[in-house]
Amino acid sequence: MKSKESILISACSMALVLSNAATVYATDDSRTVVNIRADLSNPNYSQKVEKIFENPDVLTVNVIDTSLQSDISKKDLVMETSRTTTRYEATGKRKAAGHYTGSKVLAQAKGGPGVTLQISHSKSVSNTYSCSFPVNVGTVESVVGFSLTKGENISISGSATVPSMHNNKKVKSMILTAYPYYQKYTYSVTRITSIRGLTYRQKAGTGSASRVKGCSFKRTYTYK
Repeated sequence: MKSKESILISACSMALVLSNAATVYATDDSRTVVNIRADLSNPNYSQKVEKIFENPDVLTVNVIDTSLQSDISKKDLVMETSRTTTRYEATGKRKAAGHYTGSKVLAQAKGGPGVTLQISHSKSVSNTYSCSFPVNVGTVESVVGFSLTKGENISISGSATVPSMHNNKKVKSMILTAYPYYQKYTYSVTRITSIRGLTYRQKAGTGSASRVKGCSFKRTYTYK
């Protein structure tokens, strides 16, 4: 059985270890350094190091021997966190990059020769954006000048009569399909990095955003 004295020493040692363990809050972009005092001639300080490293966010533990540095200050003994944050924003002016037909089917009609196919439909179609960086959507909207979270309401109305012949082939049936029609814009993307209160801005690349401008009707044939 352990004596009261040995139990007391163990308790004091554990308290000393816990007193040097700190709760660290860190992000993936931060480096956390913990400084502790210890006598390097006494290997027991390894317990303190092990305890601190139980926190996975601690990357470095500096052990400072007071006998080697008598003028150590309190500032040297506090936990120091160097935090770096990075974000991406759309910047500059939008640039028109042409029109294109979307792939989403808005409405469709099918029939045989002599039949007039009619499409009449109202639809809410979403504007879109694309970027290889995790850009803030709000900054994209401010640059391109339209919403990327709300849909555009468009009325789809079109008709076509199915012919009996096409390309010197007898038509079996025809499909009339309506797709969204977009105006595409491009914008610049800026990487904004903050380190110890200093902000650095650097061009990271470009992104694109598309606004619904109408609808596109296409027809396809099957033959006999």
